[in-house]
Amino acid sequence: MKFRVTLGTHGAPELFDRFLSIIGPEPWRKRYRNLLQQAQNNPLMRGFIGRRHVVELITGDLLKQGAAGRPIAIDLNSRDHYTTFSFVAGVVLIYDGLSDAGKKRLAGSLLGGLNTDQGMRPLQNELETATHLMNVDFDVVFNDLEGGVPGFDFLATRDGVELEVECKSVSGDLGRQVHERRMADLSAAIQRQLQTSDAPEGGWLVRLKIPARLPSDPATLEAIAGSVIGTIAGGPSSEFAGCRAELIPFDLAASPFSGDSDAVTEDVVRHFTDEQLGSPNPSVFVAFAPRKRAIVVAVESDKRDRVVGQLIETLKDVAKGQFSGSRAAILVVHFLELDADAMLELARHDQTDPAKAPALQLATNLFFRSEARSHIHTVVYRSRGTLNSTALAGVQEQGPTYSFTNRSHAHGGDPRYMPFRVPPPTHASGS
Repeated sequence: MKFRVTLGTHGAPELFDRFLSIIGPEPWRKRYRNLLQQAQNNPLMRGFIGRRHVVELITGDLLKQGAAGRPIAIDLNSRDHYTTFSFVAGVVLIYDGLSDAGKKRLAGSLLGGLNTDQGMRPLQNELETATHLMNVDFDVVFNDLEGGVPGFDFLATRDGVELEVECKSVSGDLGRQVHERRMADLSAAIQRQLQTSDAPEGGWLVRLKIPARLPSDPATLEAIAGSVIGTIAGGPSSEFAGCRAELIPFDLAASPFSGDSDAVTEDVVRHFTDEQLGSPNPSVFVAFAPRKRAIVVAVESDKRDRVVGQLIETLKDVAKGQFSGSRAAILVVHFLELDADAMLELARHDQTDPAKAPALQLATNLFFRSEARSHIHTVVYRSRGTLNSTALAGVQEQGPTYSFTNRSHAHGGDPRYMPFRVPPPTHASGS
């Protein structure tokens, strides 16, 4: 199968109707209502939901417009609309080229994505990977959808080159002790309890130390939130189930929380917290009333994050049994929350010194060392896309890739086997 996705506002409504006909509009409406309810129940989840579920939210919003009798308003210059319709076009064009069994499996993938926290992102990763391969003149067979054995996603062929491609989507929280979603749930619990507490005025930084991973069950999070509120109200440090809350007062007037609330951005809060604690902390929550009170909660785990270890285990699981072993294999790993800037930052910090190497390089080099994975030619890491204007296509969603080639592979130096290679290439040694 080979096609090129071209989008235009004129043909978008018909494309949208064809897309909806695959599983019907009701599953999309149901998921849209569910996501809006989650955001209403916990406003701190709105950013997470907005980043993770773009396709579901835009599809639901367009369906809502249609139900109200209004013509659907599609703006392909909008990042979210373009992301959605790139997905819609890919699904429709692939669906049309599949066998009846393949069409049924693709419909099942859509329904499955509507019932998971990962949403459509894993399927988006697969479709974006497939369309990229087609754009560089590979013919793509959807092996997994068509029930092929073994179950890699695509067989890509071009001028005698055959590549088995498997896609995997992972959370940016992989191996981390404090997950973004759990932090949002804890923050919501603290916010609720603050509303009924007698928290004193002034500036208060709470350094919350947890023994291991931040729990996910609501009852434990409520108890931890109670420990935080008790520390603020009573002053001395408190403890619950191994969680210790230390109170650090600060001068509210000299802090970023003394003025306009619109000026208190995520970066401002992180910079303030890092200065107060003397070390970076990505898991921070703040609640404040300007010039009256500010409560900042920073969560730290006694256990170190295991990003490298978890990434290696994930790569091993994906590689095990997914490929035939007779062709060059490519793993495409998509980080659900990693944006383009974060991916490029990783690339800029590529190191030959293992003591200074970033997690991606270290994990991939360790992964390549096993003879059992000698058939893996390349591991590609992808970020969330960004919009770039081009004279040819108008608007495209493109995300930078960070590629590692296994130099021990028989075709490790052959550019024909590197469809994701973009200048300047970044390769890691397989030795």
